[in-house]
Amino acid sequence: MLRIYGFLFFCMMLCVGCQWKLKLNMNDGNTVAVIERYDRIETLYLTTGDFSALQKMNTSYPVETRTLIEDVLKRQLVR
Repeated sequence: MLRIYGFLFFCMMLCVGCQWKLKLNMNDGNTVAVIERYDRIETLYLTTGDFSALQKMNTSYPVETRTLIEDVLKRQLVR
C-alpha cells in the first residue's frame, strides 16, 4: 500500500513540476487569434525613454529587440 501512495505522489509531483494541464480544452474548436503589437512598446520606449518599456521589450520580444538594436548599430557604423 505504501508503494502505491509513493507512486501516486511521484506522479503528482511530476505533473505539478512539468505544469501539465489536465483539464479539457474549453474552446470547442473556436480559436482566438491574438495579435501583439511590438511597435507600440517600441514607440513608447523611443519617444519617452521609458526603462520599463525596454525591459518589457527584452523579456517579451528578445529576438525583435536584438534585431532592432543590431540594425541601429549597423546604421551608425555606416555613417
